[in-house]
Amino acid sequence: MNTLSFSIMIIGSVVIAFTLRHLCSGRHLGYSLLFICFAYNVFFITYYMRAIEQSYFLFVGYQPLLLTSNPALGWMTLLGIFLHCGAMPSKRVPGRKCR
Repeated sequence: MNTLSFSIMIIGSVVIAFTLRHLCSGRHLGYSLLFICFAYNVFFITYYMRAIEQSYFLFVGYQPLLLTSNPALGWMTLLGIFLHCGAMPSKRVPGRKCR
C-alpha cells in the first residue's frame, strides 16, 4: 500500500462520513440511522488507531515502515480520527438556527 492510496482512503472515508451526517440529520433521524452512522465512524476510528499504534493496516497487514517513513500519514490519520468523531448526525439540521 503506498502513501497516495492510504491518503485517498482517509479523504474518501471522511467525505462519506460527512455525507451520511448531512443525509441522516434532521427530524427523520431514528435509532437505526444513528446506529449505522455510529458504526461506520467507530469502524474507521478504530482502524486509524490500530494503524497509528500497531502499524497494522487492514488490507496489507503489518507495515512498520509506512508511518515512520511518511510522518504526514500519521498526522492525516490523526486528523481523520477527529473528523470522524465530529461526523455524527443530530436531530437539529446543520446550518439552520434553532428557535
